[in-house]
Amino acid sequence: MYQVNIVIDQVIDAIATFFTPFAQGAQIVRGNVNRVPMPGSPVIYLTELFSDDLSVPYIQFDADAELNNLNSSLKLDVQVDFYGEIAAELCHAFRAAWRSPYSFDNFPENIKPLYCSQAMQHPLITGEKQYLNRFTTTAVLQYNTIIQLPQESALEVVPNLIQADK
Repeated sequence: MYQVNIVIDQVIDAIATFFTPFAQGAQIVRGNVNRVPMPGSPVIYLTELFSDDLSVPYIQFDADAELNNLNSSLKLDVQVDFYGEIAAELCHAFRAAWRSPYSFDNFPENIKPLYCSQAMQHPLITGEKQYLNRFTTTAVLQYNTIIQLPQESALEVVPNLIQADK
């Protein structure tokens, strides 16, 4: 059985935690939830888009725990959608905070922001045939995972001596 020290859910939670002080009361939710109505406006959706390897994974053996630690650096692109009357202002605040030194200091040690795209307006037509203000940006970050794999090893070697016949 293997264990991963950080999963994408934790990365999405870190983004939500980072942006909460700037969200002006907007609800921050994870995107791609089926059959769940959109919460009232303003709302911010976080949807992971791409995950790429930034390096070749490498293994470190932990003899005390008898584990192989498979270290991997990943890049994650997250689409951030801002809905509601203040969507443009929320998007601007997010992008400004993401691109500042504040962001680097306010993420966990193994999750760090890299850059984000320009803001794009994508109005949404609701079920009532009304336009809902929507701005979108793509936030890109790096996170480093350690996958712990069990490793069998010999703790003691007992040699069987073979004696040659004379």
